[in-house]
Amino acid sequence: MTITSSEITVTQKNKITSITKGISPSAYRQVIQNVEIFVQTPYQDFEIEGIVLLFHGCSRDGKDWIRLPEDKRIMDYLTSEKRKLAAVAISSHDREQSRCWSSTLPTSQNIDVINVKKILPSIYKDLLGDDTNSMGIPLYAIGASSGGSFVPILMLEIPLKGMVCMISPGTPAAFQMHKPPYPKTAFVYMPRDQTFGSESNIKNSISIMNQKDPSTNVQLYSCDPKPVTASWLYEKMVPHLSIEQTETILEILQTPPMDLIDPITGDVQRNPREKQSLMESLSLWNEVDFSSGSGKEVFFISLGEILNIAYGQHEMTSEHIEEVFDFLTSKHDSNIIDNS
Repeated sequence: MTITSSEITVTQKNKITSITKGISPSAYRQVIQNVEIFVQTPYQDFEIEGIVLLFHGCSRDGKDWIRLPEDKRIMDYLTSEKRKLAAVAISSHDREQSRCWSSTLPTSQNIDVINVKKILPSIYKDLLGDDTNSMGIPLYAIGASSGGSFVPILMLEIPLKGMVCMISPGTPAAFQMHKPPYPKTAFVYMPRDQTFGSESNIKNSISIMNQKDPSTNVQLYSCDPKPVTASWLYEKMVPHLSIEQTETILEILQTPPMDLIDPITGDVQRNPREKQSLMESLSLWNEVDFSSGSGKEVFFISLGEILNIAYGQHEMTSEHIEEVFDFLTSKHDSNIIDNS
């Protein structure tokens, strides 16, 4: 069934029931004018107090926000009783190559900005019953890596109440082009990241914002490496694994040929991305029962993401999400604070 208006074509909502075990019934998929989105609304009949647009990193999709445990943890927090926010994960225009978000400026030539702008009235209509958002419900944005670079570009065209650039310095040229004031901005970074999402690159972006508007309201949040224990891995991988499976997997990761995790300290000893192909090819995984989860593909993506978080170099994370939204929704202005 297709619902058609003079300008907007929306496919019927498809509730998400099979992407991952334990998915909220309040999550659904839509395609609006050929743009794929995944929406999760507050669990109870709460009045929506804001909308958060979510932008994935390269090689990812909008659906990852509802099928991968760390991404889903962010969705669940945003739509919790405490926050009462609607979360809308959008897939980038590029579905065939890098799947990154466009960094093209000016925005009039940026296909992803064009797509988000054209579907926003439909999102408002669906969630608020008003395609113009005449009540002024706050709009926030979270972007990870490539998505984090896209968010400040989107800021040039769409008024944001607050934005989160995760493992990304944003796009300095967009900060330079924007007319103050800037929306409240949170940067979430990993000190081990010495390239794209480095602390120095982020502070360069903040410097640009400060030069244009000394009252810029920014906070930085640092995410350090984490020791991997069975209990930590189990908590991070729910609902994909049982505690018994987690113990088996941890043993695989601690012993040859993986030798990825120090069995004494729990430290991840090298970048997990270097071991990803080996990780997926090991016949040792035959010891793990995948029948109760979402299958091997989602499992390996999820495990890789969690191990990247533990290594602490470049990965999106739910760490600090509560503090970030305390900051973004607060009426208090704090200028620049480093929460590391």
